Amino acid sequence: MQYLICYDISENKVRNKVMKYLEGFAWRIQYSVFSCETTEQRMVFIKQKLLELTAASEKCMLLITPMCHACQGKVWSKGEPLESAPRLIVV
Repeated sequence: MQYLICYDISENKVRNKVMKYLEGFAWRIQYSVFSCETTEQRMVFIKQKLLELTAASEKCMLLITPMCHACQGKVWSKGEPLESAPRLIVV
């Protein structure tokens, strides 16, 4: 399943930890928007890790949404993503 992962984190230290974690397996679309292909089971682990990384944040927004193949075909965007090729997560 394809997932879209977004965050809005004001604290630099926390935001950098989240960014580094996501860069390890996800495709960066925008500065705080990532996409990855993974299983539902692995996504449970990813969500838990993101909660751990952001626990010290006073103000943090995380958004993860699954995208079925039909939905992926309906995505509209303008401009170039920050990265041009998706990364695959190793389970």
